Amino acid sequence: MAELNSQAPRRHTQANKRRHPKTKPRNRFRGFVKKFVAWCLVLALIGGAVGYFGFMAAWKRYDNWAAEFDLERINDVEKPSIIFDRNGEEIGRIYVENRSYVTLDKISPAMINALVAQEDSRFWEHPGYDFLGILRAAKEYASNSGEANQGASSITQQLARNAYDLKNRAKARNEGSFGRKFVEIALARRITERYSKEQVLEFYINRVYFGSGFYGIRSASLGYFGKEPADLTTRRPPPLPP
Repeated sequence: MAELNSQAPRRHTQANKRRHPKTKPRNRFRGFVKKFVAWCLVLALIGGAVGYFGFMAAWKRYDNWAAEFDLERINDVEKPSIIFDRNGEEIGRIYVENRSYVTLDKISPAMINALVAQEDSRFWEHPGYDFLGILRAAKEYASNSGEANQGASSITQQLARNAYDLKNRAKARNEGSFGRKFVEIALARRITERYSKEQVLEFYINRVYFGSGFYGIRSASLGYFGKEPADLTTRRPPPLPP
């Protein structure tokens, strides 16, 4: 009997072990993976913060340069000296750039839509620079070994570059092409904040070079088609009779 009584606790312990199986050891690999992921996230956040503040510090230089330009002079363009006869008819012009200024409401909507579609399809939406266009151009630049097959300059950036002669100013400051692009973006943002989209488009379309010595839409329209910009259409003229 004493022997049976001494074995009872042992049987009781074994029964408890069967009813409550031993807990499996913690998965050390899973814990390591969790810690590794957590540290990667922390390092990514730190790296992102350092990169952001570093970029902003570098950007400040170009932003300050863009702030030096007088936006009130953005539409300073050369106007030709026109010679009239005694009846008030134009008989000649003296100019360096053949240009005639015209307001936006005197330009055919078809011409405006075609220009925007060709040069800057998101002109009415972006804040002066097209971020998606810049990413697309950067991708092309990287995939073509540093040769860009398409530009990323918005209409507003082109206006900024031409109105303030940024190319020559960048050379004078020993700035590379990337530095000039950053100034273009900063200046385009300032222009968009100062002027409406319609004003920007009017400034641009009266300044841009259309080839063959024609500056601005009116000179190009008269020179190429013999008609005012308001009369431009997308329809082909009827064929001449034989």
